[in-house]
Amino acid sequence: MTRRIDVVGLGPGPARFLTLETRDLLMAGNPVYLRTAVHPTVLELQAWGCTFTSFDSFYEQAANFDSLYQRIVGQLWSEAEAQGQIVYAVPGHPLVAESTVQQLLAAAEQQGVEVVLHTAVSCVDVVLEAVGVDPSNGLVILDALGLEPNQLDFRKPQLITQIYSLPVASEVKLTLLERLDPETEIVLVRAAGCEDQQVETLPLEDLDRVDWIDHLTTLYLPVGGPETLAPLEYLRWVVARLRDPEGGCPWDLKQTPQSLRKYVLEEAYEVVDAIEQEDPDAICEELGDLLLQVYLQSQVAQDEGDFELDEVALGIAEKLIYRHPHVFGQGPELATPEEVKQQWEELKAQEKAAKALDSEAVSVLSDLPAALPSLSLAEKIGKKVAHVGFDWPERAGVLAKIAEEYAELLEACEQDEPEAIFHELGDVMFTLVNLARWYKLDPEDALRQTNARFRRRFQAMERELDGRSLKDLSIKEWDQLWNRAKEQVG
Repeated sequence: MTRRIDVVGLGPGPARFLTLETRDLLMAGNPVYLRTAVHPTVLELQAWGCTFTSFDSFYEQAANFDSLYQRIVGQLWSEAEAQGQIVYAVPGHPLVAESTVQQLLAAAEQQGVEVVLHTAVSCVDVVLEAVGVDPSNGLVILDALGLEPNQLDFRKPQLITQIYSLPVASEVKLTLLERLDPETEIVLVRAAGCEDQQVETLPLEDLDRVDWIDHLTTLYLPVGGPETLAPLEYLRWVVARLRDPEGGCPWDLKQTPQSLRKYVLEEAYEVVDAIEQEDPDAICEELGDLLLQVYLQSQVAQDEGDFELDEVALGIAEKLIYRHPHVFGQGPELATPEEVKQQWEELKAQEKAAKALDSEAVSVLSDLPAALPSLSLAEKIGKKVAHVGFDWPERAGVLAKIAEEYAELLEACEQDEPEAIFHELGDVMFTLVNLARWYKLDPEDALRQTNARFRRRFQAMERELDGRSLKDLSIKEWDQLWNRAKEQVG
């Protein structure tokens, strides 16, 4: 016995939108199954004498749409097995936002059932007519159920189908608000092509306040100016425009990850400087400059096909959730910052070990970036090796090591050997960083504050000279000026 499922679309509304082929199949006498009988065409089908079975009762029993669609598809396989040839009718077009049809097509060969699609007028056709849009320049069609921000493409008009209830409208609204300004104009279309068609333009923030939304509702999102985007999306648009081969900026187009490295460091240091000054306006501005580097690096990577900004954001979000099981309900409660830090390091080590391809990859020091500023890198190296036990048992050992390294530096200086001085100077600095760790001090912060003090004092000296040349001062005058500056500015 031939087993076959003819999949037809009921079109967007009145039976006048049915194709002749679909009408013939519905009236041919083979068993007809409707995904839902909640459709404007159904009353006319009944008037013609078409008999059918709907799956509406399945909706009431299903826990979610995935299980619902799986059950419908399973029932269709059973009916095809038992009856041979059946007709399955869905709203609109079989290939527009119809999960059950996709599942039928995917498993047809395995089930040994022929699945035949028949064309239909879709809701897209009549919605475009209702809003007066020509799709020839591009159109994005999305399903409201499971809509994700990364599916949105604001370079083209977008249709979001299956907004069948206010809760769904609320979910769509929240998703769009991640990328769009609340006042962005949208168009809601209900019962497109029917006598009671409704078309209303409204701000996005009012989407879930419309009282006439039902299963025939579709949202149309026209292409708006970049100013309609949410701030982070606006910045993404700006950076993408700068990198656009057609009309972009020659400087931005020329940049590579390597050429942008120095700007990442510069902007990070400027953020730190603004924080040190306790200037909120400057912090805000410098964070923006640093954020630009994140967006620009991500755009360059996207242009090269490596990764994109959403992957960057998703990666760090997932990492934070994984490393905070005490917050996200997957681990024991932790009472102190020290416990949190210990857990963080343990989970981080597990991640690194899982990614390891050779023995070097699981080294205690393997995850330390070589490009870190040397002072910061020395501090991190000291913490890492101390964590596994490579450390002096008491501070006296650290102080003795400093004295030893300092003596070796003095010896190298006395012998006037530049290469040895260079080597011993590094050793002294490394041991001083180790001392800072023992006293739980930040060596970078200590040196930064020393630099700031020196600048304040030197600038105070310059002010006191009132235009006189610094080069003309004697050592005694320098000392006097310096001491007065210390008293004035600390």
